[in-house]
Amino acid sequence: MIAFVLLSILATIVVLLIIAVSVPLRLRLQAHSEPSPAVRLQGTVRGLPYLTFLDSEKTGGTPGQTADKEEKATRATEQKPDKHSKNQRGVPRGVLRLVRDVLARIRIVGLRASGTFGLADPADTGIAFGLLTPLIYGTRSGTVQFDVRPDFDRACASGTLDAIVEVQLISFVPPAVRFGWRNMRERWA
Repeated sequence: MIAFVLLSILATIVVLLIIAVSVPLRLRLQAHSEPSPAVRLQGTVRGLPYLTFLDSEKTGGTPGQTADKEEKATRATEQKPDKHSKNQRGVPRGVLRLVRDVLARIRIVGLRASGTFGLADPADTGIAFGLLTPLIYGTRSGTVQFDVRPDFDRACASGTLDAIVEVQLISFVPPAVRFGWRNMRERWA
């Protein structure tokens, strides 16, 4: 009797876990640089309100500003590893394919970016804007919108970003298993 109850509880947990990783997760990233830099990351499952994971406006600064000065000083004085150390490993094979497969499973629901940039030399600003032009005008659609304006008068960078992506966590399992299997097989061989 107790075994049946424990087995049914375990089966329920497994079913709920499978449902949880099968449901699409929607993530929203918002960032702006003016009046003060801020980042907000939220997530939701369809039909539920957004849950905030990170909000730099409420924590009192941007994520990069929270490290203590002592920690930075300690990191600066730490010794760098020797290039010829035997414990150092290279990048495992298949990392680029893993990144490509993971990015292919992320669906962009909406992406809006706007901003102004300028470099010290107006000619460099014009060249950079010319290089960005295909990205700005070639990707205009209902889901992706870029609005970038050059500022030829001064060196500056400011803007806003609002990105919404949707992922199914279970879809990351096949690339991760493939990556792990290939690297373990090479290690055993």
